[in-house]
Amino acid sequence: MIVEPSRLNLLDWELRRQTYIYEHNWKRVIFLEGLGFLIFFFGNLGVRFLGLWDAFKFVKGLLKNYFYLIFLLIIFFSLALPLLFLQKGVASNTSQFLQYFVLLSGILAGVTTAKLLKVIRVPLLQIIVAIILIGTMIPTQIGLLRNFYSRPALARISASELQALNFIKENTSTNDVILTPPYDKYPNHDGITPNIWNWFDTGYVSAFSARGTYFDDYEQVDIMGYEWRERLVLKQNIFQEKDPDKFITKVGETKSQILYFPKAFRPLVDLTKTGLTKLYENPEVEVWKTK
Repeated sequence: MIVEPSRLNLLDWELRRQTYIYEHNWKRVIFLEGLGFLIFFFGNLGVRFLGLWDAFKFVKGLLKNYFYLIFLLIIFFSLALPLLFLQKGVASNTSQFLQYFVLLSGILAGVTTAKLLKVIRVPLLQIIVAIILIGTMIPTQIGLLRNFYSRPALARISASELQALNFIKENTSTNDVILTPPYDKYPNHDGITPNIWNWFDTGYVSAFSARGTYFDDYEQVDIMGYEWRERLVLKQNIFQEKDPDKFITKVGETKSQILYFPKAFRPLVDLTKTGLTKLYENPEVEVWKTK
């Protein structure tokens, strides 16, 4: 939040913090960390900070009311987890816990707002307060909508590829395993919106074909703690292999029944000499049946 250019972009702040840590000037370190936390806390809450009033009331009856206890514990842990832990694989995924903190704080803010409007007995004053509260929420929503709809899509899947994946879905066994090309970390993006296989390593083939794949989406596999590097190396070797016999042997090690690839990632071997059977082809994709 502090140094990210799209957030506060305060690199000097971080450099000072590191300097104070080096000098063991803990008072200044605590001050900077505390100020950063307050910006993070109230910045994410926004107008929802009104819910703190009812949160304090919940604390009073914490040990007497099971609902209060669960409610506040969820708020506490969903705030604490992103601040204290980083997730293996994709560190930023831990921040998703913060959504529960924001959501439940919004419920408390709604309760507090309803009580506030009841206290104000003058109808005109109630309307003015409501307009002020709603007005303070509008700018952030406009910013979100503008940010979301002003940029092109991150990736696209072509009609040709959807046809190929649908063919697999309708003409193969549900237990078949698909072997896909290894993801190229240095793709050559064509146009503003790249093809999905040219954007990132995802499980889109499995999602659209309703079939399992030998190995895809290394990021999620890494998060779940599986050992995936051997499979990645095998896939790379398969698509770089030129000898038909060695190619067939390596494909057999994957125990896959279908070979699927966009033509931009065609294996180096001459597939007509491998004994594989072509099941489907269109201008962008080929699907082959393995032995």
